Amino acid sequence: MKGRGHRKQILLFLIAVMLPSLILIFLTIHMIGQENELAQKRMVEERLRIANEIGQHLLVRLENIKLQETAAAANWDLLPTEINYSNPEVVLLCPVEDRQLILPWEKNRELENNKQLLNQSKFTQKIYRGERAEFVEKNLSRAANLYNQALNSTKEPVQKGYAQLLLARSLFKSNRKKEAISNYRKISRLPYSVTDEYGFPFSLYAAGRLVEIGESSGDVLNSIQEKLNDNYWLAPGAAYLIQNLLERMPGSASDV
Repeated sequence: MKGRGHRKQILLFLIAVMLPSLILIFLTIHMIGQENELAQKRMVEERLRIANEIGQHLLVRLENIKLQETAAAANWDLLPTEINYSNPEVVLLCPVEDRQLILPWEKNRELENNKQLLNQSKFTQKIYRGERAEFVEKNLSRAANLYNQALNSTKEPVQKGYAQLLLARSLFKSNRKKEAISNYRKISRLPYSVTDEYGFPFSLYAAGRLVEIGESSGDVLNSIQEKLNDNYWLAPGAAYLIQNLLERMPGSASDV
Protein backbone atom coordinates (compact mmCIF):
# COMPACT_ATOMS: atom_id res chain seq x y z
CA MET A 1 0.00 0.00 0.00
CA LYS A 2 2.82 2.35 0.84
CA GLY A 3 4.46 1.78 -2.53
CA ARG A 4 1.28 2.45 -4.37
CA GLY A 5 0.66 5.62 -2.36
CA HIS A 6 4.17 6.77 -3.07
CA ARG A 7 3.64 6.37 -6.78
CA LYS A 8 0.43 8.36 -6.58
CA GLN A 9 2.28 11.18 -4.86
CA ILE A 10 4.94 11.21 -7.59
CA LEU A 11 2.25 11.24 -10.26
CA LEU A 12 0.40 14.06 -8.52
CA PHE A 13 3.69 15.97 -8.24
CA LEU A 14 4.37 15.57 -11.95
CA ILE A 15 0.83 16.68 -12.81
CA ALA A 16 0.78 19.56 -10.35
CA VAL A 17 4.33 20.91 -10.86
CA MET A 18 6.11 19.54 -13.94
CA LEU A 19 3.24 19.75 -16.40
CA PRO A 20 2.54 23.46 -15.79
CA SER A 21 6.28 24.11 -16.03
CA LEU A 22 6.46 22.33 -19.37
CA ILE A 23 3.44 24.28 -20.56
CA LEU A 24 5.06 27.55 -19.45
CA ILE A 25 8.31 26.64 -21.22
CA PHE A 26 6.39 25.83 -24.41
CA LEU A 27 4.43 29.08 -24.21
CA THR A 28 7.61 31.03 -23.55
CA ILE A 29 9.38 29.51 -26.57
CA HIS A 30 6.29 30.17 -28.69
CA MET A 31 6.13 33.81 -27.54
CA ILE A 32 9.84 34.29 -28.24
CA GLY A 33 9.29 32.92 -31.77
CA GLN A 34 6.39 35.31 -32.29
CA GLU A 35 8.49 38.24 -31.05
CA ASN A 36 11.26 37.32 -33.49
CA GLU A 37 8.75 37.13 -36.33
CA LEU A 38 7.28 40.50 -35.34
CA ALA A 39 10.78 42.03 -35.08
CA GLN A 40 11.68 40.75 -38.55
CA LYS A 41 8.38 42.04 -39.93
CA ARG A 42 8.98 45.45 -38.33
CA MET A 43 12.52 45.49 -39.81
CA VAL A 44 11.18 44.75 -43.30
CA GLU A 45 8.49 47.41 -42.92
CA GLU A 46 11.08 49.93 -41.69
CA ARG A 47 13.33 49.20 -44.64
CA LEU A 48 10.42 49.66 -47.04
CA ARG A 49 9.52 52.95 -45.34
CA ILE A 50 13.10 54.23 -45.61
CA ALA A 51 13.32 53.08 -49.25
CA ASN A 52 10.07 54.93 -50.05
CA GLU A 53 11.35 58.08 -48.35
CA ILE A 54 14.61 57.89 -50.31
CA GLY A 55 12.68 57.31 -53.54
CA GLN A 56 10.42 60.29 -52.89
CA HIS A 57 13.39 62.48 -52.00
CA LEU A 58 15.18 61.38 -55.16
CA LEU A 59 12.14 62.13 -57.32
CA VAL A 60 11.84 65.60 -55.80
CA ARG A 61 15.58 66.19 -56.31
CA LEU A 62 15.44 65.05 -59.94
CA GLU A 63 12.44 67.27 -60.61
CA ASN A 64 14.24 70.28 -59.12
CA ILE A 65 17.34 69.52 -61.21
CA LYS A 66 15.21 69.29 -64.35
CA LEU A 67 13.55 72.63 -63.65
CA GLN A 68 16.86 74.37 -62.86
CA GLU A 69 18.71 73.04 -65.89
CA THR A 70 15.77 73.67 -68.21
CA ALA A 71 15.54 77.24 -66.99
CA ALA A 72 19.28 77.73 -67.54
CA ALA A 73 19.07 76.16 -71.02
CA ALA A 74 16.29 78.55 -72.01
CA ASN A 75 18.92 81.31 -72.25
CA TRP A 76 21.16 79.36 -74.64
CA ASP A 77 21.30 80.57 -78.21
CA LEU A 78 23.64 77.66 -78.95
CA LEU A 79 24.91 74.81 -76.82
CA PRO A 80 27.81 75.65 -74.50
CA THR A 81 31.16 74.06 -75.26
CA GLU A 82 32.04 73.33 -71.62
CA ILE A 83 30.71 70.58 -69.39
CA ASN A 84 29.51 73.11 -66.84
CA TYR A 85 26.01 72.45 -65.52
CA SER A 86 24.36 73.99 -62.48
CA ASN A 87 24.05 70.58 -60.84
CA PRO A 88 26.98 68.13 -60.65
CA GLU A 89 24.58 65.19 -61.08
CA VAL A 90 23.91 66.15 -64.71
CA VAL A 91 26.04 64.33 -67.28
CA LEU A 92 24.53 65.55 -70.56
CA LEU A 93 21.91 68.11 -71.47
CA CYS A 94 20.98 68.76 -75.08
CA PRO A 95 17.93 69.80 -77.12
CA VAL A 96 15.83 67.66 -79.44
CA GLU A 97 15.13 68.84 -82.98
CA ASP A 98 12.97 66.78 -85.35
CA ARG A 99 13.12 63.88 -82.88
CA GLN A 100 16.91 63.90 -82.91
CA LEU A 101 19.32 64.85 -80.15
CA ILE A 102 21.58 67.78 -80.95
CA LEU A 103 24.81 66.87 -79.17
CA PRO A 104 27.11 69.57 -77.71
CA TRP A 105 30.04 68.75 -80.01
CA GLU A 106 27.82 68.88 -83.12
CA LYS A 107 26.53 72.41 -82.73
CA ASN A 108 27.91 74.85 -80.20
CA ARG A 109 28.93 78.48 -79.91
CA GLU A 110 32.67 77.94 -80.41
CA LEU A 111 32.23 75.61 -83.38
CA GLU A 112 29.83 77.92 -85.19
CA ASN A 113 32.11 80.89 -84.53
CA ASN A 114 35.15 78.94 -85.77
CA LYS A 115 33.33 77.98 -88.96
CA GLN A 116 32.48 81.59 -89.71
CA LEU A 117 36.01 82.82 -89.05
CA LEU A 118 37.64 80.08 -91.14
CA ASN A 119 35.32 80.90 -94.03
CA GLN A 120 35.87 84.65 -94.02
CA SER A 121 36.68 85.63 -97.59
CA LYS A 122 39.73 87.77 -96.81
CA PHE A 123 41.30 85.02 -94.73
CA THR A 124 40.44 82.19 -97.12
CA GLN A 125 41.94 84.12 -100.04
CA LYS A 126 45.27 84.40 -98.20
CA ILE A 127 45.19 80.71 -97.34
CA TYR A 128 44.30 79.81 -100.92
CA ARG A 129 47.33 81.73 -102.26
CA GLY A 130 49.57 79.85 -99.85
CA GLU A 131 48.09 76.47 -100.79
CA ARG A 132 48.47 77.27 -104.48
CA ALA A 133 52.14 78.11 -103.98
CA GLU A 134 52.62 74.91 -101.95
CA PHE A 135 50.77 72.38 -104.11
CA VAL A 136 50.53 73.88 -107.61
CA GLU A 137 53.69 75.96 -107.91
CA LYS A 138 55.66 73.63 -105.62
CA ASN A 139 57.27 76.75 -104.16
CA LEU A 140 57.51 75.93 -100.45
CA SER A 141 59.41 79.08 -99.54
CA ARG A 142 56.73 81.29 -101.09
CA ALA A 143 54.00 79.18 -99.44
CA ALA A 144 55.61 79.61 -96.02
CA ASN A 145 55.79 83.39 -96.56
CA LEU A 146 52.14 83.55 -97.57
CA TYR A 147 51.02 81.44 -94.61
CA ASN A 148 53.09 83.63 -92.33
CA GLN A 149 51.40 86.72 -93.79
CA ALA A 150 48.01 85.17 -93.12
CA LEU A 151 49.12 84.37 -89.56
CA ASN A 152 50.25 87.92 -88.87
CA SER A 153 47.23 89.54 -90.52
CA THR A 154 44.68 88.32 -87.95
CA LYS A 155 44.09 88.43 -84.22
CA GLU A 156 41.52 85.61 -84.17
CA PRO A 157 42.96 82.54 -82.40
CA VAL A 158 41.26 80.08 -84.75
CA GLN A 159 42.60 81.82 -87.87
CA LYS A 160 46.05 82.10 -86.32
CA GLY A 161 46.00 78.43 -85.35
CA TYR A 162 45.00 77.28 -88.82
CA ALA A 163 47.56 79.51 -90.59
CA GLN A 164 50.31 78.44 -88.20
CA LEU A 165 49.47 74.77 -88.76
CA LEU A 166 49.86 75.23 -92.52
CA LEU A 167 53.03 77.25 -91.98
CA ALA A 168 54.55 74.46 -89.88
CA ARG A 169 53.67 71.94 -92.59
CA SER A 170 55.35 73.94 -95.36
CA LEU A 171 58.41 74.60 -93.19
CA PHE A 172 58.83 70.91 -92.42
CA LYS A 173 58.46 69.96 -96.09
CA SER A 174 61.19 72.45 -96.99
CA ASN A 175 63.55 70.88 -94.39
CA ARG A 176 63.28 73.82 -92.00
CA LYS A 177 62.53 71.30 -89.26
CA LYS A 178 63.53 73.36 -86.22
CA GLU A 179 61.18 76.18 -87.25
CA ALA A 180 58.44 73.66 -88.02
CA ILE A 181 58.78 71.94 -84.64
CA SER A 182 58.76 75.30 -82.86
CA ASN A 183 55.46 76.17 -84.56
CA TYR A 184 53.96 72.75 -83.83
CA ARG A 185 54.84 73.15 -80.16
CA LYS A 186 53.09 76.53 -80.03
CA ILE A 187 50.00 75.08 -81.70
CA SER A 188 49.95 72.07 -79.35
CA ARG A 189 49.46 74.47 -76.43
CA LEU A 190 46.26 75.95 -77.89
CA PRO A 191 43.03 75.14 -76.00
CA TYR A 192 40.67 72.51 -77.39
CA SER A 193 38.16 75.26 -78.20
CA VAL A 194 40.37 76.36 -81.14
CA THR A 195 39.18 73.88 -83.76
CA ASP A 196 38.62 73.41 -87.45
CA GLU A 197 35.11 73.41 -88.91
CA TYR A 198 34.66 69.76 -87.91
CA GLY A 199 35.44 70.29 -84.24
CA PHE A 200 38.98 68.84 -84.29
CA PRO A 201 41.33 70.93 -82.12
CA PHE A 202 44.38 72.25 -83.94
CA SER A 203 46.46 71.33 -80.91
CA LEU A 204 45.75 67.63 -81.56
CA TYR A 205 46.86 67.93 -85.18
CA ALA A 206 50.10 69.51 -83.98
CA ALA A 207 50.51 66.88 -81.27
CA GLY A 208 50.15 64.17 -83.89
CA ARG A 209 52.87 65.71 -86.02
CA LEU A 210 55.19 66.03 -83.02
CA VAL A 211 54.68 62.37 -82.19
CA GLU A 212 55.35 61.40 -85.81
CA ILE A 213 58.54 63.44 -85.81
CA GLY A 214 59.58 61.88 -82.52
CA GLU A 215 59.70 65.15 -80.60
CA SER A 216 58.48 66.04 -77.12
CA SER A 217 56.39 62.95 -76.32
CA GLY A 218 56.44 63.87 -72.62
CA ASP A 219 55.34 67.45 -73.33
CA VAL A 220 52.59 66.28 -75.64
CA LEU A 221 51.32 63.81 -73.04
CA ASN A 222 51.29 66.47 -70.31
CA SER A 223 49.49 68.91 -72.59
CA ILE A 224 46.79 66.35 -73.42
CA GLN A 225 46.31 65.42 -69.76
CA GLU A 226 46.01 69.08 -68.72
CA LYS A 227 43.47 69.89 -71.42
CA LEU A 228 41.34 66.86 -70.57
CA ASN A 229 40.71 68.54 -67.19
CA ASP A 230 39.15 71.58 -68.90
CA ASN A 231 35.69 69.91 -69.19
CA TYR A 232 35.49 70.78 -72.87
CA TRP A 233 33.16 68.77 -75.08
CA LEU A 234 35.22 66.86 -77.64
CA ALA A 235 33.81 65.35 -80.82
CA PRO A 236 34.07 61.54 -80.86
CA GLY A 237 36.59 61.74 -83.70
CA ALA A 238 38.80 64.03 -81.59
CA ALA A 239 38.58 61.62 -78.66
CA TYR A 240 39.67 58.76 -80.91
CA LEU A 241 42.54 60.91 -82.14
CA ILE A 242 43.69 61.37 -78.53
CA GLN A 243 43.50 57.63 -77.98
CA ASN A 244 45.52 57.03 -81.13
CA LEU A 245 48.14 59.55 -80.05
CA LEU A 246 48.50 57.97 -76.63
CA GLU A 247 48.89 54.51 -78.15
CA ARG A 248 51.64 55.79 -80.43
CA MET A 249 53.64 57.36 -77.60
CA PRO A 250 56.40 55.10 -76.27
CA GLY A 251 55.37 53.77 -72.85
CA SER A 252 52.47 56.21 -72.42
CA ALA A 253 49.44 54.07 -73.25
CA SER A 254 49.74 52.00 -70.11
CA ASP A 255 50.12 55.08 -67.91
CA VAL A 256 46.88 56.81 -68.91
